[in-house]
Amino acid sequence: MLESTSKEGTFRAGTFAGKELTIRETEHLEIEGRIAVALVERWGMVVAVEGGEDSAGRAKLKAATPKEVVDRAVETAELFMAKVRALGWVHVTESLK
Repeated sequence: MLESTSKEGTFRAGTFAGKELTIRETEHLEIEGRIAVALVERWGMVVAVEGGEDSAGRAKLKAATPKEVVDRAVETAELFMAKVRALGWVHVTESLK
């Protein structure tokens, strides 16, 4: 199995049942989307939100729902990109066309 990433996107090629097979990705994330994916991967199993108190009055935490994890990741990615753009840390390159 051959795997490659190019300007046309990631593709995988190989054989299946004796026939050549190529699979190309047709959807690609902008930088905000890639940042959000990285955050979801990191936070998906560890983000906690306030879950009330136990009988001794101690704070309880509960795992964030998938929607809460995704919403937080998207909001963080958008805020991050807005900030670094405002700081001039993002440079747009010309198209190769």
